[in-house]
Amino acid sequence: MQATGFADNVLPVAVSDESIGRNLARFRGQMSQKELADAMRLLGWRWNQGTVSSIESGERPLRLAEAEDLARVFHLAGGSTLARGEWEGAFADAWAAMAEAARVLEVAVDQYLDAQIALALAGDDPRVTNEHQQDVRSELARTPEQIVNERRRTSDPVHEAEAMATDDDIGPLMRELFDRWRDLRDEHPSSS
Repeated sequence: MQATGFADNVLPVAVSDESIGRNLARFRGQMSQKELADAMRLLGWRWNQGTVSSIESGERPLRLAEAEDLARVFHLAGGSTLARGEWEGAFADAWAAMAEAARVLEVAVDQYLDAQIALALAGDDPRVTNEHQQDVRSELARTPEQIVNERRRTSDPVHEAEAMATDDDIGPLMRELFDRWRDLRDEHPSSS
Protein backbone atom coordinates (compact mmCIF):
# COMPACT_ATOMS: atom_id res chain seq x y z
CA MET A 1 0.00 0.00 0.00
CA GLN A 2 3.04 2.26 -0.23
CA ALA A 3 2.64 5.24 -2.52
CA THR A 4 5.45 6.60 -4.62
CA GLY A 5 6.15 9.67 -6.64
CA PHE A 6 5.32 12.67 -4.47
CA ALA A 7 8.31 12.51 -2.13
CA ASP A 8 10.68 11.87 -5.01
CA ASN A 9 9.61 14.80 -7.18
CA VAL A 10 9.79 17.80 -4.85
CA LEU A 11 12.89 19.91 -4.37
CA PRO A 12 14.15 19.97 -0.78
CA VAL A 13 13.28 23.09 1.19
CA ALA A 14 14.17 24.22 4.69
CA VAL A 15 11.30 23.23 6.94
CA SER A 16 10.93 24.13 10.60
CA ASP A 17 10.52 21.61 13.40
CA GLU A 18 7.10 23.17 14.01
CA SER A 19 6.06 22.48 10.40
CA ILE A 20 7.27 18.89 10.63
CA GLY A 21 5.34 18.53 13.89
CA ARG A 22 2.14 19.84 12.30
CA ASN A 23 2.61 17.41 9.40
CA LEU A 24 3.12 14.55 11.86
CA ALA A 25 -0.11 15.47 13.64
CA ARG A 26 -1.94 15.56 10.29
CA PHE A 27 -0.63 12.16 9.23
CA ARG A 28 -1.41 10.72 12.66
CA GLY A 29 -5.08 11.61 12.08
CA GLN A 30 -7.35 9.78 14.53
CA MET A 31 -4.51 7.60 15.82
CA SER A 32 -3.68 8.63 19.40
CA GLN A 33 -0.21 9.84 20.33
CA LYS A 34 0.12 6.76 22.53
CA GLU A 35 -0.80 4.44 19.63
CA LEU A 36 1.82 6.11 17.44
CA ALA A 37 4.44 5.82 20.20
CA ASP A 38 3.54 2.13 20.58
CA ALA A 39 3.99 1.59 16.82
CA MET A 40 7.38 3.28 16.92
CA ARG A 41 8.44 1.19 19.93
CA LEU A 42 7.64 -1.92 17.89
CA LEU A 43 10.17 -0.60 15.35
CA GLY A 44 12.83 -0.24 18.07
CA TRP A 45 12.46 3.42 19.09
CA ARG A 46 12.22 4.53 22.72
CA TRP A 47 9.13 6.62 22.15
CA ASN A 48 6.27 7.41 24.49
CA GLN A 49 3.28 9.73 24.22
CA GLY A 50 5.45 12.64 25.42
CA THR A 51 7.91 12.07 22.55
CA VAL A 52 5.11 12.38 20.00
CA SER A 53 3.76 15.48 21.74
CA SER A 54 7.22 17.11 21.80
CA ILE A 55 7.76 16.48 18.09
CA GLU A 56 4.28 17.68 17.14
CA SER A 57 4.76 20.91 19.10
CA GLY A 58 8.17 21.50 17.49
CA GLU A 59 10.00 21.25 20.82
CA ARG A 60 11.94 18.15 19.71
CA PRO A 61 13.38 17.66 16.24
CA LEU A 62 12.55 14.53 14.29
CA ARG A 63 15.56 12.42 13.32
CA LEU A 64 15.79 11.26 9.70
CA ALA A 65 15.83 7.58 10.71
CA GLU A 66 12.70 8.18 12.83
CA ALA A 67 11.03 9.88 9.87
CA GLU A 68 11.75 6.85 7.70
CA ASP A 69 10.11 4.54 10.24
CA LEU A 70 7.16 6.93 10.60
CA ALA A 71 6.76 6.69 6.83
CA ARG A 72 6.44 2.91 7.25
CA VAL A 73 3.80 3.37 9.96
CA PHE A 74 1.79 5.78 7.79
CA HIS A 75 2.37 3.91 4.47
CA LEU A 76 4.15 6.93 2.95
CA ALA A 77 6.69 7.02 0.13
CA GLY A 78 9.47 8.15 2.45
CA GLY A 79 10.31 10.07 5.60
CA SER A 80 10.91 13.26 3.65
CA THR A 81 7.13 13.48 3.16
CA LEU A 82 6.91 14.67 6.78
CA ALA A 83 9.30 17.54 5.98
CA ARG A 84 7.03 19.37 3.57
CA GLY A 85 6.30 23.07 3.61
CA GLU A 86 2.97 24.60 4.51
CA TRP A 87 1.91 24.83 0.85
CA GLU A 88 1.46 21.07 0.85
CA GLY A 89 -1.01 21.04 3.73
CA ALA A 90 -4.00 20.12 1.58
CA PHE A 91 -2.09 17.21 0.08
CA ALA A 92 -0.87 16.09 3.49
CA ASP A 93 -4.40 16.27 4.88
CA ALA A 94 -5.82 14.26 1.98
CA TRP A 95 -3.03 11.68 2.26
CA ALA A 96 -3.54 11.38 6.01
CA ALA A 97 -7.27 10.91 5.47
CA MET A 98 -6.59 8.12 2.96
CA ALA A 99 -4.08 6.45 5.28
CA GLU A 100 -6.52 6.64 8.19
CA ALA A 101 -9.38 5.33 6.04
CA ALA A 102 -7.17 2.43 4.89
CA ARG A 103 -6.28 1.65 8.50
CA VAL A 104 -9.94 1.74 9.54
CA LEU A 105 -10.88 -0.45 6.57
CA GLU A 106 -8.17 -2.99 7.48
CA VAL A 107 -9.54 -3.15 11.05
CA ALA A 108 -13.09 -3.50 9.72
CA VAL A 109 -12.05 -6.36 7.42
CA ASP A 110 -10.40 -8.14 10.35
CA GLN A 111 -13.55 -7.66 12.43
CA TYR A 112 -15.72 -8.93 9.58
CA LEU A 113 -13.60 -12.06 9.17
CA ASP A 114 -13.67 -12.66 12.93
CA ALA A 115 -17.46 -12.25 12.86
CA GLN A 116 -17.68 -14.79 10.03
CA ILE A 117 -15.76 -17.29 12.15
CA ALA A 118 -18.08 -16.66 15.10
CA LEU A 119 -21.13 -17.05 12.84
CA ALA A 120 -19.80 -20.32 11.40
CA LEU A 121 -19.19 -21.68 14.89
CA ALA A 122 -22.66 -20.63 16.04
CA GLY A 123 -24.24 -21.99 12.85
CA ASP A 124 -22.69 -25.39 13.45
CA ASP A 125 -24.69 -25.78 16.64
CA PRO A 126 -27.04 -28.77 16.13
CA ARG A 127 -29.97 -26.72 17.44
CA VAL A 128 -29.76 -24.32 14.47
CA THR A 129 -32.47 -25.06 11.93
CA ASN A 130 -31.71 -25.91 8.31
CA GLU A 131 -33.31 -22.63 7.25
CA HIS A 132 -30.98 -20.67 9.52
CA GLN A 133 -27.99 -22.68 8.35
CA GLN A 134 -28.82 -21.67 4.74
CA ASP A 135 -28.86 -18.03 5.87
CA VAL A 136 -25.50 -18.57 7.56
CA ARG A 137 -24.06 -20.14 4.38
CA SER A 138 -25.29 -17.16 2.36
CA GLU A 139 -23.65 -14.69 4.73
CA LEU A 140 -20.41 -16.66 4.91
CA ALA A 141 -20.19 -16.63 1.11
CA ARG A 142 -19.88 -12.81 1.10
CA THR A 143 -16.33 -11.50 1.00
CA PRO A 144 -15.16 -8.09 2.22
CA GLU A 145 -14.36 -7.22 -1.40
CA GLN A 146 -17.97 -7.94 -2.42
CA ILE A 147 -19.24 -5.67 0.33
CA VAL A 148 -16.92 -2.85 -0.77
CA ASN A 149 -18.00 -3.27 -4.40
CA GLU A 150 -21.69 -3.28 -3.40
CA ARG A 151 -21.12 -0.06 -1.46
CA ARG A 152 -19.36 1.56 -4.41
CA ARG A 153 -22.21 0.66 -6.73
CA THR A 154 -24.98 1.87 -4.44
CA SER A 155 -23.36 5.11 -3.27
CA ASP A 156 -22.55 6.32 -6.84
CA PRO A 157 -19.57 8.50 -5.84
CA VAL A 158 -19.02 9.51 -9.48
CA HIS A 159 -22.37 11.26 -9.68
CA GLU A 160 -21.88 12.93 -6.29
CA ALA A 161 -18.32 14.10 -7.03
CA GLU A 162 -19.10 15.30 -10.55
CA ALA A 163 -22.07 17.26 -9.22
CA MET A 164 -19.68 19.19 -6.94
CA ALA A 165 -16.93 19.78 -9.52
CA THR A 166 -16.79 21.73 -12.73
CA ASP A 167 -14.78 20.54 -15.74
CA ASP A 168 -12.05 23.01 -14.75
CA ASP A 169 -11.78 21.34 -11.32
CA ILE A 170 -11.32 17.82 -12.70
CA GLY A 171 -7.70 16.93 -13.36
CA PRO A 172 -6.32 13.76 -14.92
CA LEU A 173 -6.14 11.79 -11.65
CA MET A 174 -9.74 12.63 -10.75
CA ARG A 175 -10.86 11.74 -14.28
CA GLU A 176 -9.08 8.34 -14.02
CA LEU A 177 -10.78 7.71 -10.68
CA PHE A 178 -14.20 8.62 -12.09
CA ASP A 179 -13.62 6.32 -15.07
CA ARG A 180 -12.60 3.43 -12.78
CA TRP A 181 -15.72 3.91 -10.64
CA ARG A 182 -17.95 4.13 -13.74
CA ASP A 183 -16.45 0.92 -15.11
CA LEU A 184 -17.15 -0.85 -11.83
CA ARG A 185 -20.72 0.45 -11.76
CA ASP A 186 -21.30 -0.57 -15.40
CA GLU A 187 -19.80 -4.05 -14.90
CA HIS A 188 -22.03 -4.75 -11.89
CA PRO A 189 -25.19 -2.65 -12.11
CA SER A 190 -27.14 -2.28 -8.90
CA SER A 191 -30.05 -4.66 -8.54
CA SER A 192 -32.22 -1.96 -6.99
